[in-house]
Amino acid sequence: MKQSEFPLNKPLKMNLDKVDVPYATDASVILDLPIPPALWTVNPRRLLGKKWWDAMRKKVYQRNNGFCLACGSDGRMEAHERYTYDLKNHISTFAEIIPLCNKCHLFIHWRGVDNPNKRRAILIHGMNLLKANHLLIPELAFRASGIWGIGFKTKLYITDEVKDSLGHPDWKLDIRPLQLTDKQIVYIQGTLPYVLGKLIIE
Repeated sequence: MKQSEFPLNKPLKMNLDKVDVPYATDASVILDLPIPPALWTVNPRRLLGKKWWDAMRKKVYQRNNGFCLACGSDGRMEAHERYTYDLKNHISTFAEIIPLCNKCHLFIHWRGVDNPNKRRAILIHGMNLLKANHLLIPELAFRASGIWGIGFKTKLYITDEVKDSLGHPDWKLDIRPLQLTDKQIVYIQGTLPYVLGKLIIE
């Protein structure tokens, strides 16, 4: 499947400087592809540090008035980094940061949840949201639902071709959309030199 044909991980490009609606929702964001294992430890949050991350996520929360972009719930929000993927050349490009509630965020990263009861609750939350919006359900969640008898039926969208590409060891992260300053680039080069081989900076 060509990158242009892949329907997921399409950046929403939220305007962080203007709040023009009470809040916006787009349930499709919880269908984001999983991050390639080769890039699990490489992300803007880690590269640019806590001060940058805290400032950015607060802007994101404010932009959607404290509501989850996926389900519209309020309360404590979490920031989720989104990427586009060139599956052929194994390049992940930073797209944006969006606000999600804990359940929607963990639905994307649910394999990291150890407690089976919590995992089941997260899966039910996400699949109910997707079903209500007539969207597909990720293959891993579908398989888990079969194990736990949740009983939703759907088509699968993560093909073997996509899984093989995501598992490739030579993925690189393109962070040029962040428009880093010279000072930020020097910071990354000086503090995290071991990840430079996985980055496209300039």
